[in-house]
Amino acid sequence: NISGNTVYDDSGNNNNGTAYGGPAVVNGVVGKALQFDGNSYVDCGNNQNIKIISSMSLTFWAKPSSIESPARQNPVCKAYWGEGCLTMEPDGSLSYYHGSGGPYMGANVGNMFTNNEWVHVVVSRDNSARIVKIYKNGKEVSSTGWSSGLDPAPSGSNFLIGAGYVNYFRGFIDDARIFSAALTQAQIQQ
Repeated sequence: NISGNTVYDDSGNNNNGTAYGGPAVVNGVVGKALQFDGNSYVDCGNNQNIKIISSMSLTFWAKPSSIESPARQNPVCKAYWGEGCLTMEPDGSLSYYHGSGGPYMGANVGNMFTNNEWVHVVVSRDNSARIVKIYKNGKEVSSTGWSSGLDPAPSGSNFLIGAGYVNYFRGFIDDARIFSAALTQAQIQQ
């Protein structure tokens, strides 16, 4: 739900975002999507309920238009040294990072993105098992564990869609969601 520069949070948690740089509203996979041109993004702030350092899942649809240029783009990011961040690498792979302000854990999945093709991305983090699972179009493609010194930590960074610590995203993003639980494959496929 988008009106002017406000991107509304449909969850009821009031994590509305503010669009900067004029991302275009277009038809997406689930209703309307935003088209990011490499200079636009949505800032959802840093409310307490998105400082998720416990188990969580992040889901979204993405359709990149230029994977290789500029190198490394953030479709969705909170803080790679904090709650977590996703990076689309120039070879089409996806990197996920979280940490505690110094060292961080990382996971990488090859062949996640293809130019001009929609993909459903899910990152499911189970803190009790210390495992991050990544799903592509409902199928698990990666499972990576981490040690106790690499737990996620709260940060002062805002939750961003289409931006982060590297380059702005170029392409389309639809139906970005955060869950305060590690979704299972069965839940993801519903």
